[in-house]
Amino acid sequence: MYNKILVPIDGSKPADKALDHAIDLVKSISNEDKNKNIGTQLTILFVIPDLPIPLGFEKPMRSLKTGETVSLSDYIKEMHEAMKANALEILSERKKKYELIMSNTAVIKTEVVVGN
Repeated sequence: MYNKILVPIDGSKPADKALDHAIDLVKSISNEDKNKNIGTQLTILFVIPDLPIPLGFEKPMRSLKTGETVSLSDYIKEMHEAMKANALEILSERKKKYELIMSNTAVIKTEVVVGN
C-alpha cells in the first residue's frame, strides 16, 4: 500500500519550493508509517500545454531545428518536441536531486502530460 503525493512543477522557483515542501511532507509521513509497512510514492508531474494547429492557417515559419522554411503545423510540432525535451530534462534533474535523499523513504516517479 502506498501514500501517493502528486507535485506539479514547471521549472520555476515557486514550483521547486512546492517540491521541497512535498519532500518534507514525505519524510514526516514516512516516519509515521514505518511500522505500518506503508510506503510513499511521490510523482513529479510536468504538464505541457496542448498546442492546437489552427485549421486553414498555414503560414510559413522558420524551423527551430534547421532554420529552413516549414509549415506552421511542422513548426508547432517542433516547438512541442522542444518543450517535451525541456520538461524531461527538468524532471530528470529534480528526480536525481531527491532520489538519493529519499532512497529508503519513497518511490519517486516522473510524468509528462500534454493538456491544458
